[in-house]
Amino acid sequence: MNSRYLLPLLLAALSLSLCLSGCALHNPKAQLKEQLEALKHPETDEDLLNTIHQLDQDKSLQLLDYDHGILASRLLENYDYQIQSSKITGEKAEVTIKLTTRNMEQLMDAYRSEILNRYITSGPMGQASALDCTDILSDILNSSSEFQTRRITLSLIRSEDGWAYEAPSTVLDQLTGGLITSIENSGLTSASAMAQAYLDQLKEMAPETLRQYLSIRHFFSDQEPQASSQDLAYAAQIHKNLDYQILSCEQTDTSALVNLSLNLTTADLPKLFTAYKDQLNTLKNDPALLKLTDEEFLIKSSDLLLNLLEESMTSVTIETSLPMTQTNGVWLPRIETNAFSDALLGNYPEAISVLQN
Repeated sequence: MNSRYLLPLLLAALSLSLCLSGCALHNPKAQLKEQLEALKHPETDEDLLNTIHQLDQDKSLQLLDYDHGILASRLLENYDYQIQSSKITGEKAEVTIKLTTRNMEQLMDAYRSEILNRYITSGPMGQASALDCTDILSDILNSSSEFQTRRITLSLIRSEDGWAYEAPSTVLDQLTGGLITSIENSGLTSASAMAQAYLDQLKEMAPETLRQYLSIRHFFSDQEPQASSQDLAYAAQIHKNLDYQILSCEQTDTSALVNLSLNLTTADLPKLFTAYKDQLNTLKNDPALLKLTDEEFLIKSSDLLLNLLEESMTSVTIETSLPMTQTNGVWLPRIETNAFSDALLGNYPEAISVLQN
């Protein structure tokens, strides 16, 4: 996984990747207790902090602006355990533990959602401001008060140096409240998963919110009050028809940039304009309307367009691309050209061509 946020989230688990050795060699319960006690005080666990630092160097990643120890303490806040039983059978042992940790799945879901929320609300499409993910994570940690208690049974095997986990990868995730699976399932470290989460949020936007995000203002006319009604009606049509299918994910020469190819389904703007032109020509040829002033005719044509926008527009599927860039360890859309927004607006260039012809 390629995200600097993976490291802080794995910080508790990584310290446990070392073999359970060096103390209480013949007592798995006492040996495990030392490891669990270290997790209750991660800011003073030198092995833990050294492991994180080494991973930082190996993977050429950067952690948040947090001090490693402070972040470890925040993530493992109120971490607690109770060893309920221990059983040794020959060369194997089983230790049952009741663990209390943050609800890591809820925490990571909230973190991902808030990153996307702030990205979308920081400005119109293509004009998003830089995000301070340190503040976002801090806010989530401050507001997340949901904890969980799990009962797990750990299997260990005897070694020359003491006892070792029988299945380390599974045990590490369990001992840290599901940190590893939570970060994997959140999609934070995947460009395609974050693109999917972004597109899902677009689909869930209310028409007025979508109108603002797409900068649909006086899109068809500057004549009020018809203009505002037309804008909102069009946003509602996009909202109604919006869907997508990610086709492929292509890595560019730059490791922090990925191009996603997708089919985007939205309201068919060229078809709307074709219908509008047909009805407008019919309107112009109506003898009863020949006596209308230019202003009256504009109002009449605006009403005609509004009626078309408020009807059920047909959909169109357009193949387009959505660049994703990794900034500060987080994958987010990089909308620097009009290609994606034009597609989302129902093939805007073709719609203009329909009007011009």
